[in-house]
Amino acid sequence: MTLKEMTQCSAALRRLGAGAQSMEAAASRTVRLLYEGLVGGETGERACVLVRCFKTHPLGELDPALQQVAGDALGTEPPSPAMQCLTLLGTAGDLPEWNSRRASAGHQVIPLPSALGVARIPMIAQLIKQLGLEVSSVLRPDPKVVVDLQQKSFNVFYVPAA
Repeated sequence: MTLKEMTQCSAALRRLGAGAQSMEAAASRTVRLLYEGLVGGETGERACVLVRCFKTHPLGELDPALQQVAGDALGTEPPSPAMQCLTLLGTAGDLPEWNSRRASAGHQVIPLPSALGVARIPMIAQLIKQLGLEVSSVLRPDPKVVVDLQQKSFNVFYVPAA
């Protein structure tokens, strides 16, 4: 990606939130732009087969259907309402089921019960590491820390062979 293309992509991403009625709508626009817009320079083929956007969210604040999905994923471990979950907000990909967050078979909500639980999900553990975060800060975010979201740098996590 050239510097000019990166600047154009950055500007397009910043405009996506304008007029969005929800975070989910903005996330859907974002993944669609990246899925359709990131192409190989010489081949013109899509560079990504799947693009997803997740948000951490406490289990107790999810809708009942997602709470059930998270509970089922945990099995016998009793979920805490404060437990953080990665919640799928937007998805775009080559397969039809990759184009609706509600049709996602195993990624609608990913419970993060503990550091050991995160370590058992290598892709999530690597995501947290690549984003430069500590697992503990994801599992127990400090509500006292205020971040100016306009100045926050958000990263992209790339899995070459998922």
